[in-house]
Amino acid sequence: AASGKFDKVVGIDVSQQALDNGGLRFENELRENLLDRHLFSSNLPVAFRCGSGLSVLEPGEADIVCIAGMGSRTILDILSTRSSTSGAFLLDELGCQSLIL
Repeated sequence: AASGKFDKVVGIDVSQQALDNGGLRFENELRENLLDRHLFSSNLPVAFRCGSGLSVLEPGEADIVCIAGMGSRTILDILSTRSSTSGAFLLDELGCQSLIL
């Protein structure tokens, strides 16, 4: 988000404590970076959400998904999760164009 390569970045973790610790540190560094470059805005292009896998994203919200920092079983569980409403794979329902593992 700070590089300007993405309009918005969403960080997701199952641990609220991990988000509070890492997310707050990242948000402060991002603010400082933007202030140094005189690009500060009250609407930061990053959001942090507590949840499991892709379930906290809305359809069409993500063009690219990066799944990292976990074991292969967890990654496979995330990729094989189906929507509770449509039955489609969440990754397909989200309309993602790219997946980075």
